[in-house]
Amino acid sequence: VGSTDQIITIEGLSPNGTHPVQKAWVALDVPQCGFCQSGMIMAAAALLKTTPNPTDADIEQNITNICRCGTYARVKTAILDVVDAETVRFYLLSTHYRSPIEWNEERLREAGTAYARLRDAMSKSARFDDDSAAAGGDATRSSLHAEAAALAVKFEEAMDDDFNAARAQGHLFELAKEINRLADAPDATVDDRAAVAEAGKTLLRLGSIVGLFATSEAPEEAAPETVQALVQQRDEARVQKDWKRADQLRDEILALGYLLEDAKGGTQARRKR
Repeated sequence: VGSTDQIITIEGLSPNGTHPVQKAWVALDVPQCGFCQSGMIMAAAALLKTTPNPTDADIEQNITNICRCGTYARVKTAILDVVDAETVRFYLLSTHYRSPIEWNEERLREAGTAYARLRDAMSKSARFDDDSAAAGGDATRSSLHAEAAALAVKFEEAMDDDFNAARAQGHLFELAKEINRLADAPDATVDDRAAVAEAGKTLLRLGSIVGLFATSEAPEEAAPETVQALVQQRDEARVQKDWKRADQLRDEILALGYLLEDAKGGTQARRKR
């Protein structure tokens, strides 16, 4: 794992257990002893993120976790029961409503893969929104700011042109491409980072017009400066191996209503839910 990679545990999958995989697990009573279930659920969620409509072969190839209670059949059924309604909507929108739609499982899987690219761009932009390094940036000084605004206009023009959702989708992918370009750039400036966060919000707004990203949560507001200062002091204490001081600062942050998480750019504080 790289220093800038984000690690999501089962606690971070959903704040209240409402992730589609968790709901399917409960509905089908998948857990028995429960020993392996955290890993099983995370593996299933990871598979569905990249392959929203997997085949039996996809599941067998990717879910390699060992279950000593032998609930493999229920695991497979639960994964197949996770219906991604947004992927179906995305697929239907990819063809103009006046044109016939070729409906088959292969095309639906391709749509799921394509939609995952938009979701990935959303996820990247949300991490930049949490990045303290972007807090002091001015998004308007980045080229992405103007590009995002221009693509938003093109998206709206396409929708006004006899509800041309297929063309509007293309503009969403253009915006996602620009977000990924700067998000992955090693030399991105603080203004670029702020622009990535802002562009992600634009992508969310435009996608929601056609019913996409309904299950995506809006990026959280950054923690106040007082909390961020405590986080920085705690990081410094940990570097100096002053564990007692680090624990004291952690408790102070918790008392203010924030949890600590390792994310892009270092330790981040998120408000308790």
